[in-house]
This record gives sequence, C-alpha cells and structure tokens, in this order.
Amino acid sequence: IIIGSHLCFVTMTFGTIVQYRHPLLRSLIVPSKYSYAPFGSFCFFSSAGGNEKRGLELKPSPGNVRSPLAEMLAKMDMNKKSSSSRDRRDSRPTRSDTPDHILRSENKGFRGRATSAVSILHGDYEDYDDVDKNNKSPEAMVEDLKTSSQANEKNSSDIFQWEEHIRQKKLKWAEQAQPVLREQELDGRGRSYGRGGRKTSTARVFLFPGEGNVTINRMDMVDYFCRETHRAQILSPFVATKTCGMFDVFCSVEGGGLSGKAGSIRHGIARALEKYNPEFRPPLKLLGYLTRDPRMVERKKSGLKKARKAKQWVKR
Repeated sequence: IIIGSHLCFVTMTFGTIVQYRHPLLRSLIVPSKYSYAPFGSFCFFSSAGGNEKRGLELKPSPGNVRSPLAEMLAKMDMNKKSSSSRDRRDSRPTRSDTPDHILRSENKGFRGRATSAVSILHGDYEDYDDVDKNNKSPEAMVEDLKTSSQANEKNSSDIFQWEEHIRQKKLKWAEQAQPVLREQELDGRGRSYGRGGRKTSTARVFLFPGEGNVTINRMDMVDYFCRETHRAQILSPFVATKTCGMFDVFCSVEGGGLSGKAGSIRHGIARALEKYNPEFRPPLKLLGYLTRDPRMVERKKSGLKKARKAKQWVKR
C-alpha cells in the first residue's frame, strides 16, 4: 500500500511538473477537473474545430474532485493572473488559463484554441437544427407539402409561359427571315417602269420587249451620249442580266450633266428590269445597280470660294 501510494504521488507530481515545465508535453497533459482520469489530474487535448457549430459546453463532472496538488496549482495560477498586468491587458486565452476559457455559452458555441480540453463522456453532439426539422407535427408537415407543391406549380407555369414566349418569337423570326415574294409589275401596254436618280438628275424609264433600241429624250443613245463610258454605263444592267438586245428602252431624263444623266438612266433601267422579271434581282443587287447613289455636290459656304476652298491666307 505504501509503495502504491508513493507511486501515485510521484506520477501525479511528475505529470504536473511536465505540464508546467516541458514545452512539448505541456499541450498534452494538464491537471484539470474536466477529465475522468484515474487520479483526476490528467486530461488529453484535442482540436475543437468539429464542435464549433454544435454549441458544446463542457461542465465539471459532479463526482470528480480535484486533488490537493491540483487545487494548489490552480490557486497559484489565479494569483499569477491577478498580479500580472500583462495578462490583464492580453485578453487572448493561453494554455495556463485553460479552465477559465473552456466554458462557452450554447448560443456562441465552443470556439476554443486549436488545442482545448474535450470531455469525451459529457459532450453535447446533437444537431438541434436537424432535430427541430425532423420532429414536426403531421399538420405542419402537410402545410409544408402544400406550400411546396404550390410553389412548384407556380414555377412550372412561369417556365411554361416563358417557353411559349420564346417559341412565338422564333416563329416570328422565321417568318421575317423568309424572302419577300416579288411579282411581275406591268402596265396596260406591257411595260415595266423604273425611276432612277443620280446627283441632281432624274430619269423615268419604260422597258418593254424589243430589239435593243434605247431612246433618250426622243433621241438615239448614240446621238445623245458621245462618250463610250456613258454608253457602257447605260447598257451595264443588260450585261449583268444577260439580256442584251432583248428589250427596248424609252427614257426621259432631266437635270444635272451628262454623267448624272447616265447614272440616273442606269438606275432606272435596273429597277425596270427587276419589275419585269424578279429573277433579275440577285445579279443587279450584287453589283449595286439597284442602290441610289447618295453622293451629291457639297454646297458653297459663305466666305469661301467653293464648298471648302478658301483664299490664300498670309500671316503678315
């Protein structure tokens, strides 16, 4: 008995000294009333990261009493803490203050250091949120099902309306993407009409099947236009559609000079060909014969000789 008591005393003293003196084993063994060690003086430390959300609160075991040596060491720690001004200023918990910062309220949860004393037997590991959700009354569960079903129906109806809206839009886009149906447009005499313009010149062109004669202001094209470039410009729509010598042209033009008149006649012939046969539209459109040229002469400005030309400026 004497030998056993001496061994217990030596073991407790050695554990206490190692805890307070040795830096490596200081985080493993501490005299505490929160353990169920055989002598009530040893407690192993572990990480408390997994218990942060569980509201763990450690309480002293009712049947475990600290040893006299542990009581003495706790009083020494309290005296040391009260007498040290540095410890009063530093609010962060230390390993020597373990019994004071272990207790945490259930609202804030257990948020100790990386190594904190954990009672294996007296741990509250229940997830109260899950328990409250699972322990609902049947009436509450029925209400939840009704509300969830209503929300699902509303969401499904919204999705159906959105899909219908997108489908209608796609149908509209498909209709708009289809080419316009063009038909032949002829007057009572079997002629197609086209109005052309270029600069300040305007031409009214009548097109009908014939031998390829072109009459401009009751004059032959060769007599009215002396330049080969103007003649080639007028006949270019027939070359594009490969209809040279198949149509006669009767045209009246006014305004502008020879270049403007030739451009307006070409524009009018191209439009008349399109109205006579809509299949002529792609080659004419590709070459730009159906587009009105918007280029015009810029007007003269006051104080200048022309639109932008100014007199010579001399500094002195």
